[in-house]
Amino acid sequence: MSKVAMRRFAAASLVGALLLAGASKASLAQETHLQVSVGDTATVQLDGNPSTGYSWVPEAVPKLVTVDLLGYAKPELAPGERPKLGAPQKFQVLITGVAPGTATLVFKYVRGGTAEPAKTQSVAVEVVGAPPDAPAGDPLDTTSPDPVEDPGEQMLDGGPGNE
Repeated sequence: MSKVAMRRFAAASLVGALLLAGASKASLAQETHLQVSVGDTATVQLDGNPSTGYSWVPEAVPKLVTVDLLGYAKPELAPGERPKLGAPQKFQVLITGVAPGTATLVFKYVRGGTAEPAKTQSVAVEVVGAPPDAPAGDPLDTTSPDPVEDPGEQMLDGGPGNE
């Protein structure tokens, strides 16, 4: 893995750890970095509040990923506990790598019927790996057909001067 890929992976791991640890809104950056392999899926969680009527929508989706909006996650409740009305929740987005490359996804937090988003969130995505239609080969095979004939072979095979 290259140094750049290692740094990006470390940054993505840190952001993921912060999200899983329930980091406060103020400690999260406005841009998230994500690395996903071709064919693999990652979940991004965006802060929101379903009681406001707002939800997250992607501005545009590049062809190197697919985006599935899962909606707000159900809060974990203790037995007999009721959800708190108006409490913030995480909006979940599934991002699947389709082809290698990098892109930035921009999500807008909008309410139906309004054009102006209340906030935006950027997700820098790096998709790594071979595209699904790439020919499968032996990565350890370092031989390749030589388009130039070896003149020494002609002499061994009975070529000119080897009679």
